[in-house]
Amino acid sequence: MVSSPNTYWLTFFLRRDINVICWNYRSYGNSKKAKRCCLGWCDRINPHNIKMDAECVLDFVVNQMQLKGKIGVYGRSLGGIASTHLASNFPDKI
Repeated sequence: MVSSPNTYWLTFFLRRDINVICWNYRSYGNSKKAKRCCLGWCDRINPHNIKMDAECVLDFVVNQMQLKGKIGVYGRSLGGIASTHLASNFPDKI
């Protein structure tokens, strides 16, 4: 995400004091398949799992890392599923 063509979005969020978290969906690149996600058994990528994984990441940064303030989300392609899901379901945080 933070490659040269996409640095605009990173700068956009950071200049507005909005937190940014970055992650790739399960099985992306060299990552291994998830044997268990925070919401149950999850072994492959699909729209439902993408949304649930995004919720798990949000839950982790808010409750475990205790991140305060707004969180910026940006997604392309499959990432758009996660970003629109979080923005529409958690407007108080996103």
